[in-house]
Amino acid sequence: MLMVVFGAGASYDSIDVKLPNTNNPGWVIDEEFRPPLAKDLFGFRGLFTEAMALFEKLQPIVPILRHTGGRNVETVLRELQEQAVVYPERLRQLMAVRYYLHYVLWRCEGEWKKAARQVTNYKALLDQINRWRKPDSPICLVTFNYDTLLEDAMSVVGPRISRLADYVYGNPAFKVFKLHGSVNWGRKVKGQLPAGADAWWIARNHIDRAAELEITEEFVQSDEHPCGGWQGAGLVPAIAIPVEKKASFECPEEHRLELVRLLPRVDRLVLIGWRATEDHFLSLLQQYLKGPILGQIVVGSEAEAKAIGDSFNHGPFSGVQIDWEYTPSGFTDFIVNRRAEGILSRPGTS
Repeated sequence: MLMVVFGAGASYDSIDVKLPNTNNPGWVIDEEFRPPLAKDLFGFRGLFTEAMALFEKLQPIVPILRHTGGRNVETVLRELQEQAVVYPERLRQLMAVRYYLHYVLWRCEGEWKKAARQVTNYKALLDQINRWRKPDSPICLVTFNYDTLLEDAMSVVGPRISRLADYVYGNPAFKVFKLHGSVNWGRKVKGQLPAGADAWWIARNHIDRAAELEITEEFVQSDEHPCGGWQGAGLVPAIAIPVEKKASFECPEEHRLELVRLLPRVDRLVLIGWRATEDHFLSLLQQYLKGPILGQIVVGSEAEAKAIGDSFNHGPFSGVQIDWEYTPSGFTDFIVNRRAEGILSRPGTS
């Protein structure tokens, strides 16, 4: 069975367009709306600064999230999270981070889709996979991205995803697992909302009351930004704050259980724009992957690709045989030069 894992680099390079200062064919688009990498989530783009102005509790921590001293922004967010134990204001600031990401990435995605004119590398990849897929073997698609570019691409291989159950049960051939949440998901908060409360009132109330909110495990789809209420209850964005060494997933439990069921069948593994830093997911892979596995790593440089491969082949994964091929040229090159065909055309075992 084939499993494809998408990281931020996949959405960043999801349109086959010309980048500034390169000789690549294609047209130049406005980089303002390119889906950001983690290091750019709090950058100086106009769209981002406009969104920061809407969430007052976020503003005191923005400078240290922009200027991390050479560290990953995930490391800085983890430190802020740890400080919340003795400084409760951090809880409100981190809740503001959650709302900010939910709102700004939704805005960013909408403009990026307009630029794409509905043409993305995600759609091209699913078509290539569908060509080689065995009728009795499902495809497992895991994404750590908050955007809905992968969901939009699912129309290429079957019905559109219109409800939460469709991610893993709507298409028997292609199953989608969004392990860190989505810009169109929310989680219910215990308690009833006051009459007439709008989405912005709810968002600010939840940020101010972050320390006392009882957030349930009930996920719903919501196209409201910021997400407001659902059947009389409040919602908080179902988005995992990008902290280093995440301890939990941000998805319905039934999705996680279905992924666990499928993992032992994986014999082909493609990583696209994913740095393999999510310890909680790596722990699942370590526990359930059986091997031997044919693997392919698609990232921007050979050094990064080999570093990711080494993280699998040594330490906890040393008992799982994974034969890696490195594709150090990004998602667009992977698609237009059909570099997936080697691994796709190889007969799978399940």
